[in-house]
Amino acid sequence: MEDLSKLQKDMQKLLAEKIQSQKELSIIYAINKIISKKYPAGQTLSEIIREIPKAWQFSEYAYARIKYDGHEYRPPNFRETRWIQKQIFETWDKKWGAIDVFYTKQFPKADEGPFLHEERQLLENIATIVSNYLNSQQAPDMTEEAYQAAAVTLERTRKISEEKNIDDALFQISRNMPNSWQFPDYAVARIVYDGKEYLSSDRDYSEHEWSLKEEFTTIDRKSGIIEFYYLRGFPATYWETHQESEEELLGNMANLITGFLNIIKGNEIRQPADREGRQNDESRADNRIFSCINEISKSLRNGHSIETTLSEIIELIPMAFMFPEQIECRITYDNAHYSSAGYRDSPHYLEAPLKTISPKSGAVRIIFAGDTSKAGPEPFLEEEKQFAETLALLISGFINLIHGLDSVIKTQEGLKEIIYEKTERLKELSCINQTTSILQSEKSVENALKRIVYILPDAWQYPEHTVSRINFDGKEYMSPGFIVTKWRQRQPFLTIDDRFGEVEIYYTKEFPDVDEGPFMKEERDLINNIATLICSYLNTVQGEVAIKKYRSEEELKQKYEAARDFLLNKRKLLQNFLEKNNYDRDIFHDLMKFKVREILIISNLYDAYSLEREGKFSDYILGVYYQLNLTSVPRITGVSSFEEAFEKLYSRHFDLIIIMVGVDRKTPMEIAAKLKSLYKYIPIYLLLNNNQYVGYFQGEQRRASLIDNVFVWNGDSKIFFAMVKQLEDYVNVDNDTKVGYSRIILLVEDSAKYYSRYIPLLYHCVMEQTRRIIEDVSTMDELYKVLRLRVRPKILMASNYEEAIQIFDKYKEFFLCLITD
Repeated sequence: MEDLSKLQKDMQKLLAEKIQSQKELSIIYAINKIISKKYPAGQTLSEIIREIPKAWQFSEYAYARIKYDGHEYRPPNFRETRWIQKQIFETWDKKWGAIDVFYTKQFPKADEGPFLHEERQLLENIATIVSNYLNSQQAPDMTEEAYQAAAVTLERTRKISEEKNIDDALFQISRNMPNSWQFPDYAVARIVYDGKEYLSSDRDYSEHEWSLKEEFTTIDRKSGIIEFYYLRGFPATYWETHQESEEELLGNMANLITGFLNIIKGNEIRQPADREGRQNDESRADNRIFSCINEISKSLRNGHSIETTLSEIIELIPMAFMFPEQIECRITYDNAHYSSAGYRDSPHYLEAPLKTISPKSGAVRIIFAGDTSKAGPEPFLEEEKQFAETLALLISGFINLIHGLDSVIKTQEGLKEIIYEKTERLKELSCINQTTSILQSEKSVENALKRIVYILPDAWQYPEHTVSRINFDGKEYMSPGFIVTKWRQRQPFLTIDDRFGEVEIYYTKEFPDVDEGPFMKEERDLINNIATLICSYLNTVQGEVAIKKYRSEEELKQKYEAARDFLLNKRKLLQNFLEKNNYDRDIFHDLMKFKVREILIISNLYDAYSLEREGKFSDYILGVYYQLNLTSVPRITGVSSFEEAFEKLYSRHFDLIIIMVGVDRKTPMEIAAKLKSLYKYIPIYLLLNNNQYVGYFQGEQRRASLIDNVFVWNGDSKIFFAMVKQLEDYVNVDNDTKVGYSRIILLVEDSAKYYSRYIPLLYHCVMEQTRRIIEDVSTMDELYKVLRLRVRPKILMASNYEEAIQIFDKYKEFFLCLITD
């Protein structure tokens, strides 16, 4: 019965969310109640900061602080941490203040760090209330009638919110229940409570074949029913085999609803004696009991753990009894005991079992530890006996909701925490891998350090507020926007030739202290590793220089003269022959140094299938390369999500990323943003399957610089070949014009719709023309023909006049032609 278990978990989560929203309203109600007591302003703000943390998700680890007019109000044991949510406010006399909420330990990332979006809204509301209160202090002529009217309005708002919460929850439960039964088309669910009926559908359930019913009663003595009907037509054999499990689920749902209603309705319990003016013993007992239930309900809504909540309730229970100093109590649950100080067994006790939906059992036991000769043979009133049953119901409802939800939340939080930790560690590992790759590929020390300093900020916790600098041998290499601040992490290094250097990381704004100021210990390990890698690289370079210097000039001179004599004696026959025949070829070897060898295509399965079916682009790309005798054929790797793309990029280098776009405009931009933040040096091209969103994506390309180019699929697979060659020409144009005097063809067009048609045709003409010219020279061998293709004209693109002028000024000596509309 996997669906039934899922329904139960979904309902637990729904009811817990409703309690959370009611908890937030209760905090606002409590703050307004504090304000209505007309304490001095300092005392009022001190009381408010004790209430605020109760509404936050992890209230046990939350502290609040209010700063206003040079004063600071905070609770005992308060401490600042890096996990902060802040809201600034201003009073009418232009004085500024702030309300801060801190977590004292790290929690998984949510909407705003570890904080929820709803908590941000609540903090804004609290700041508004505090600001209005401080403004009212500047205008003390507010009448008592106005205070009373405000209190009445707030109470009315609270009750309306509670009723709406209950209606929404019961309606959603009734609507969702049939979906988890085996035959939802024949199922109807019905909940009746407080004179209201909640149905899963408007179908007539009076013509039913089978039904289940479970009754429940809340602490305000209101009864309810949860019913489930199978209408005529469903297979009866299913009922015979699954009736027991469905009965169990319906009982659990009734327990969940009861617990939810009891916790929500704790605020609605009022002292009837106060309302009716009764002052007898019975009314005083009611007053004690209802007051105790209110306090216990508040504790249940605070959202603390089961252990903390039960410990708090133990302290509250005695206030409901006639002789509170003679009352001791114990709550047992899941083999754990929560007892009053000095608890001992007594023959005079009340006991009520906990009715939970889990296999774990428990009970509430309340004992009278005083002298029965003074209290009488029966030390407990009838109302106190009923209170014990009510208390067990309240605690059971809390456990049913919170304990069931804990398993869901722990899984989610554990997954968030794992993902958060994995992401941070992957960022660091990616930085080390990129640094290693740069040091292996770069021969120039200056270029290597310039590239490394650019990638460092992304590996730190707050990359958008991080800059870096590398100092070495009197030179500085800085990341974009570099500034020096007081929040610095540095690691010096010393090379084998006693040259000093250091790697520095700066935060551009203040963050809470962690392990090393605002920096984590993992970031200390990372900067140490980066410095070690750089130092090893510099030592290797210096070692090669030292080895060369070690050889004496005399020795080198002797070897050179011996080689020269030998060549002169042999008349340099072979060398002259090769130089004469291969001189022209050597130039072509130095052209088109950059080749696209690995392409990563990100597409949903439908788009990929459509392109393959229409154009067979993978076969076509290979066919074009073989037809033109091109040897460097790119390998194409396809994935369908960011996670798959990240896995491929982590394990292998790619020269080009192509993201195919269908009807979804949001996901491609999200993927591009994530990939660009991790791999800035890899070009990202978008390939649209229609012209509808051309303007949108070209606008995004100009606005965010997440996309390097946009192309449109027109049903012709040649567009892929053109995209590859366009990137190669863009990268190689500087080298090929200087070394091989390659010519330039400039296409000026701002619409991806049109240049996506021109480019494939243009490349086809250029490649075909070059191939024909080569074929006409019969003396060339096959290798020479392939090399000669490298000197073909390079095709560059510009989208506006400014870009075109810039390209023209740079390569005007090599211009072949200009194509524009």
